[in-house]
Amino acid sequence: MAQTTLVTRKIDAGRRLIQSLRADGFAVAVAFWLKTDEDDTWRLYIATPEIDQLGFRGAYSRVSEIAQKHQLSGIDQFDVRLIETDSQLAQAVLSRQAQWPAPLDTVIRGTSLGATTVDEGLVYAPSSVAS
Repeated sequence: MAQTTLVTRKIDAGRRLIQSLRADGFAVAVAFWLKTDEDDTWRLYIATPEIDQLGFRGAYSRVSEIAQKHQLSGIDQFDVRLIETDSQLAQAVLSRQAQWPAPLDTVIRGTSLGATTVDEGLVYAPSSVAS
């Protein structure tokens, strides 16, 4: 039960972060939580073209600034993984969304996304994280 509450809290915190990023002009192509075979920890992946303009360090700094500005809590900065929009993982999720569009967040289990084997995951519906 405590584990479910923690995940729900993280899902809501991630949604607030994505909404805040978009509201502040930080482009988000797709966002999703994953727990992989390699890492038994939930991580929030954010695919963004901002990496191309700012570099990884600059993009992470901008995410941190926006989170502080909006006084966001419930998510550890070390749980956030920024990835390039054209990465294999981001493209696999975007392809999945295009193939099976859904108005709600989508839970995924026991599948592969590109070269990443996923134990569990949640892909935010584009409408649920719109700014």
